[in-house]
Amino acid sequence: MIRILIADDEEIERVALEKILTTHLAQVEVVATVGNGREAIEKTEQMKPDLLLMDIQMPGINGLEAIEQIQEKFPTTKVVIVSSYDTFTFAQQAIRLGVKDYLLKPSKVQVIVETIRTLCEEINQERSRLESQEETDNRIQKVLPILESEFVSRLLFDQIQAIDLEEMSNLMRVAVHPPASVIMVSIQSEEGQDQQDLSAKNLINEMQAELRGRDDMMVGSVSGHILPLLFFHRKGEERRQAIKLMEHIRRISHRHPRLDIGLGVGSAKVGLDDLRISYQEALMACSDLGMGQGYRIRFYDDLSREQGEDDKRLRYERKLIEAIRNERWQDTKEIMFLLLSAIEQRQTPLEEAKQRLYGHFLLLIHLLDEMGVKEVPTNIFLRGKSYMELWKEARVKIEELDVAYQRFQQNAQYDVFDQVKKYIEEHFMEDLSLEQLAKLVQLSPFYLSKCFKEEFGISYVDYMTQCRISRAKEYIRQGGFSFKEIAYAVGYHDPNYFSRVFKKTCGFSPSQYRDKK
Repeated sequence: MIRILIADDEEIERVALEKILTTHLAQVEVVATVGNGREAIEKTEQMKPDLLLMDIQMPGINGLEAIEQIQEKFPTTKVVIVSSYDTFTFAQQAIRLGVKDYLLKPSKVQVIVETIRTLCEEINQERSRLESQEETDNRIQKVLPILESEFVSRLLFDQIQAIDLEEMSNLMRVAVHPPASVIMVSIQSEEGQDQQDLSAKNLINEMQAELRGRDDMMVGSVSGHILPLLFFHRKGEERRQAIKLMEHIRRISHRHPRLDIGLGVGSAKVGLDDLRISYQEALMACSDLGMGQGYRIRFYDDLSREQGEDDKRLRYERKLIEAIRNERWQDTKEIMFLLLSAIEQRQTPLEEAKQRLYGHFLLLIHLLDEMGVKEVPTNIFLRGKSYMELWKEARVKIEELDVAYQRFQQNAQYDVFDQVKKYIEEHFMEDLSLEQLAKLVQLSPFYLSKCFKEEFGISYVDYMTQCRISRAKEYIRQGGFSFKEIAYAVGYHDPNYFSRVFKKTCGFSPSQYRDKK
């Protein structure tokens, strides 16, 4: 129903107008009739009508003054002047106030009905547009956390197109700008494994809910008990802002006092393409935290300054990440022993050595988890009372990891990537995330993304885009569909974004493609 308010100082005019409208227009409801401008303002605030029929000359506040005040508070409310005054000055003021029409008294019933019917149609069209936009916004809000995690993963492990970067920046209301750093939030505990997993999971869920929506960061996907954050900060202030973030996380985690929380902060990067380096640096900083107490933060830049670029341990840590990324497992095992040797050669106190080695194992387990290695041993606490015992413990734990890795290698057959490709072809119109695809074939998102591109020469997201645009072309050739309907049908929540992707992919817009056909 269209809600209408009538304002006229003559009762007979109010009654006549209400009778005309309710008799000839089934879709309208007269919610109030008033006799002056002050009452019109008050009733509009109470009833919030869609349409006002307003006389001009009324006692007290006249119609034009009332319209001006009402439009300030309710700019979408439509107004029609109904007056016996046909002067140029009134018409000018009415136009300035955005009045939709001007009916002179007395007007024929047919003229009044047709004028109001036209405005009712306009109001209904606007409602439909708003409802459609609201539906689109609701769809986007539901998938926003998935899109955000997906975006961070692709930015750290894959290539991001400029159009995706711009779109995600707008969707997330995050100013994606340099400099940027990667922060790894590590959550550990000496509680029993089941209790630790539950506590860490609860805390991570709380952190994700709290940190999403900030205008200076994006939240990635959890791997093990490590949560990556993409942090956009002001130049030269990353340290102060990271420490402030640590305080924020500390407040979030006050309900989980038995958890050990650390932040590893990668160095600031001006180019977004360098964020993967910052990611690796954040992992190294995280591993350097060791097993401590409470809430700790470690900056990769401090490692470089404290240890020097020629420090063996820092160089071995870099080689460790590189070896795992390139699936050189034999090198990985050797580097772990070289790291322990470097720690011993520096005559590091035993307790500190255990903490550092714990950090290296933590880093190793996290990277294996990223690759998709299942059933990785998580009992990595070291109890040795001498370096000799520490060496024995390290060998046992590396052998346990080796068994898990070898089992993974045997199961990771490359036909799974054909399975992923086929799944994309059949489900591209859905909200497919990298995590969802990885779960389908029981691989890690990173490993799946890397191997899919190696196997087919194209990233999974570009392949999904190809499938979507190909189907969109079919719909356009068939005819009978609006571009909005096509956008939703092939998996895009925003028709404008669909048009931009179509043009970037094909070289011309959907409408230009339709005209060519």
